[in-house]
Amino acid sequence: MSSFTKPAKAVITSSTAITEIVPAQGGNSFINMYSITMSNTSLTDTFVEIYDGATLVTPGIAVPSGLGHSINLAKPLRFAQNSALSVKSSASVASLNVAVFYDVEPNGNG
Repeated sequence: MSSFTKPAKAVITSSTAITEIVPAQGGNSFINMYSITMSNTSLTDTFVEIYDGATLVTPGIAVPSGLGHSINLAKPLRFAQNSALSVKSSASVASLNVAVFYDVEPNGNG
């Protein structure tokens, strides 16, 4: 993990929209995601999908009702240049907390 790795989080309640957690960082930058933690406080099971901008990059990650899921990546997931890190829930829930650890890499350092 980079010494400049930082957290970002969002609370999701809807299944209709993609929720941006980390906005695009500009034309010469890439987001690297190191981990994601999800906590579902609702009574509804759901799956969380991760998006590189509007492009789906992971299959649904199960987050059962009242439980959570945490994934630490051995190698960071690198997003496209000037693209946001976003997530989407497969079901409307009372509260789905999603947190990621990421850094921003300038173009040419990868």
